Amino acid sequence: MLTSGWIRIVVFLSGGIWFLLLILQGANAQASWLQALGGAAGIVVLLMLGFDRYAWKWRGVHRLTQRRILHGTWKGELQSEWVDPDTKQRIAPIECYLVVHQTYSDIWTALFTADSTSRSATAGLSDPTRGQCLLSSIYQNSPKLLLQVGSRVHRGALVLEIAGSPPTDLEGSYWTDRKTNGQLVFDRHACKTAPRFADAQKLFPSDGVV
Repeated sequence: MLTSGWIRIVVFLSGGIWFLLLILQGANAQASWLQALGGAAGIVVLLMLGFDRYAWKWRGVHRLTQRRILHGTWKGELQSEWVDPDTKQRIAPIECYLVVHQTYSDIWTALFTADSTSRSATAGLSDPTRGQCLLSSIYQNSPKLLLQVGSRVHRGALVLEIAGSPPTDLEGSYWTDRKTNGQLVFDRHACKTAPRFADAQKLFPSDGVV
């Protein structure tokens, strides 16, 4: 993620090298140059942070960046391959919501079901110019406390293929360290990011209007 500290370091290193080269070439150093460099650093920080958080999504700018915009809440289903030992049947598809927080330089996710929450430890979006555009994530899943006797906290990974530009749906698979896996499909999107499962449900009322 871009931070003001890192941007300032880059600006001052670049300016310092430029300043040193001028001196080596015999130019007279002036205090006003350093003052101008400090002002320029502040402007660059604001411009870079503004681009990273907002401007890259603007229509004209986005045509240049070509980065898929996934930010928001996606509604879908999770189909686990786990077989209930009592019924010898797979469990029914589970309603789930994928919440994506996205800037130009960073992306992180949360996956909500009625019983648990998965939050990404790391996530990435592949470059579409290299082939398929994929969202991948390594996450930790935390079931509700009263359910952890039969379903412990665990870690997993997921990979979702992004269809359409702008994206229309996400589809892929997940794996966990409990030796379970399954498929995920998301085909509805709301621009807001929901903090909980119940809040995500409210973004998709039964009449189909977001």
